Amino acid sequence: MSKEKGLRIFYSLLSGILLILSFPPFNFFPFAWAAFIPLFFSIQNKSRSTASFLIGVSFFLFLGEFLFPLSLYAWWAWLGAALYGFLLFTIWGWMVYPLLNCSRFSLFQVLAVSSAYICLQIFAGLGPLAFPWVDLGYSQWKFLPIVQITSLIGVNGLSFFIIFCNLLLYWGIKEKKFLFFVLGLLCFFLPTLFGIVRLQEKITGKTVTAALIQTDDHKTFKWSYQDFQNSLIELNHLILKSKQSHPDLIILPETAVASYLNENTAARNLVRSWALKTKTYLIVGTLLKENGSPKNSLVLVKPNGAWNQKYIKIWLVPFGEYVPDFFKPLKQFIPVLRNLANIKPGKKLGIFHFPEGEFGVMICYESSFGWISRKLTLDGAKFLVVSSNDAWFEKTPAQQIHASMAVFRAVENKRSFVQVGNTGISCVINPLGRILLWSQPEKSEVLIARIPLESGLTVYDFIGRFLSYFWVLGTIVISIFVFAHQGASEHITET
Repeated sequence: MSKEKGLRIFYSLLSGILLILSFPPFNFFPFAWAAFIPLFFSIQNKSRSTASFLIGVSFFLFLGEFLFPLSLYAWWAWLGAALYGFLLFTIWGWMVYPLLNCSRFSLFQVLAVSSAYICLQIFAGLGPLAFPWVDLGYSQWKFLPIVQITSLIGVNGLSFFIIFCNLLLYWGIKEKKFLFFVLGLLCFFLPTLFGIVRLQEKITGKTVTAALIQTDDHKTFKWSYQDFQNSLIELNHLILKSKQSHPDLIILPETAVASYLNENTAARNLVRSWALKTKTYLIVGTLLKENGSPKNSLVLVKPNGAWNQKYIKIWLVPFGEYVPDFFKPLKQFIPVLRNLANIKPGKKLGIFHFPEGEFGVMICYESSFGWISRKLTLDGAKFLVVSSNDAWFEKTPAQQIHASMAVFRAVENKRSFVQVGNTGISCVINPLGRILLWSQPEKSEVLIARIPLESGLTVYDFIGRFLSYFWVLGTIVISIFVFAHQGASEHITET
């Protein structure tokens, strides 16, 4: 291997390492604003295929570390997800290669590359293999001032600022122009200034008191009869303990009652007794069976023990809760696929009616999709709740990564966000993204918090449904302009 080739591979891997350090558990969020610079230098004056491969390698390293918790489930799931990411970013590199590997700076080229990256993020969040966890903007969750910009343009908009800054700094180094450095820094400081001003706002008004019931169950707990009985004993103790705080609402984790509640009379009577003894509302994570199909569900139990409100999870975890149709033929070759649950999705978003006001509910994976929280907000939710089971992640950073998204959902919609995790992390985030409560994982406890209620809407709430179209259309229009301009310039030169 030549020295030049080795150096290019090193630069490509360095970008991957900087991205790794930007996200949990390291949380060195400033690194994200310059992480791509070594990668951009590594592909200069290389062929399109080589440049695309180097970009793919950089992201394979990043995603390989980022998605490593999937290996706890199955090594092939981790490798498949990392290779899927490698493929997506290699395609992105192939598409933007002419814009990256040019000799002169063009603002429109930089805009085209940046918006194309956001289109890639959007695409990664679509379909049965959707996985929006790796959006660049999520790396900034520890720096609350800049997170505030998501109330206008969502987490994808923050990602745009990050990649745009990387490109400006790269060109500043390449052409030794101070102006590009100034413009790059403005990408960071202008949203930060907006956030500093927004954080001066006071959150006042009505609150509700919630008791978050965090258990300490390992990933296989509750799925044998004896463990199921032990988990109910633990829940009973924690719920009765929460009564001392007189909460308005008690929230249990996902599948806290790991039985078909509409068929198991004993479990149903126990849940009813919790409501009667505490004299409060309960959100219970459980399973329901309808038309012979299992459903991952939440039910809202009234103080009198009755329940007539339910939510059935609409966005299921691929290869965790079901096997996507495209992959079903593989069952005959991969035995583990034959043993997966065949949970069926719901069809409606979850709005629960409550004396203090409506609130929106989600289950686990769904909190990573900004559009779900936005629609719940538009449907009248005064606060948002996600009931989760992160025991599958064990002690990996994935627990923190998942919980950190609560900050963005809160800011995007100006709604308090409550997450209750089976083994944690459980948290309460106020409408401006401030952390009111953040639990230690793998600890059984009752967490009491006052949740501010909000009814106003953000700019993101109004325009969020159109932003994906904006990024895609903007990328197409700018790219057509750039390539048309390049063609005209080449024609003039030839003439």
